[in-house]
Amino acid sequence: MSKYIKDASQEVIDAFKAKDYKNLQEELGDILFNIVLTAQIADEMGKFDMNDVMAGIDKKIRSRHTWVFGKDRAHTAEEALEMWKKNKEVEKEAKMSGQKKKL
Repeated sequence: MSKYIKDASQEVIDAFKAKDYKNLQEELGDILFNIVLTAQIADEMGKFDMNDVMAGIDKKIRSRHTWVFGKDRAHTAEEALEMWKKNKEVEKEAKMSGQKKKL
């Protein structure tokens, strides 16, 4: 599966760079197909399902965009980007801390 996802991702990048939006639409569909297929395989293996993937996306969007979904305020795009970087770093540190506790 990883080969197909990698290939489809490269085709999205190529279409994006070429500003070939008709092809970009098709290639994004290929990536989405691979995501759905991979989630289905994982579900059949008892690992996770598409709902888990969607819940993870929701959690990530909310935790990284606190000026939209939280109490932080950004007055400029630059401030928003800095908050996003800070929030992503906090998320990464928390994940690493959790992995160390498991060891």
